[in-house]
Amino acid sequence: MSNAHDHFEPAIGLVPNLEELARLQHAGPVQAAELVSDIWESDEELGAFLADLRTSRNAFVA
Repeated sequence: MSNAHDHFEPAIGLVPNLEELARLQHAGPVQAAELVSDIWESDEELGAFLADLRTSRNAFVA
């Protein structure tokens, strides 16, 4: 069941502000401890991600 307070339908040409978007998504501040953990299991995995990212960015530049 949807709650009317959790649904946003902007009027044409209006964009919700950052605070409204955060409230709608039940977002909260990020704690410093959350940023400490490694998300890559290995240096190779990180390297593969960075290579893919570089390739996709270069595709947009070309």
